[in-house]
Amino acid sequence: MSELGGPRNAATDAYLQAAEPDESVRKEMQSARGAFGMWHAVSVMLNLAAIVCVTGATALAAHLPGTSAAPTKTETASSTCLAGTATST
Repeated sequence: MSELGGPRNAATDAYLQAAEPDESVRKEMQSARGAFGMWHAVSVMLNLAAIVCVTGATALAAHLPGTSAAPTKTETASSTCLAGTATST
């Protein structure tokens, strides 16, 4: 999008600074502004889509299943092994 900003600004400046702007300068300015406006709208929509996706992911993450209150046999065994290695060093 930044590549379109320079030509848009140059075409607009040429139109505004011309003493008697002719039809070709006006059409060039409108064409440059139209291209910039279209890509600007696309960029804004992509940003909004990203925000909606992040918001949805955050809402889904809030409803993840929690861990159980009682540890399973695997969790108890692995914590016992870790506790045993920590005290032996």
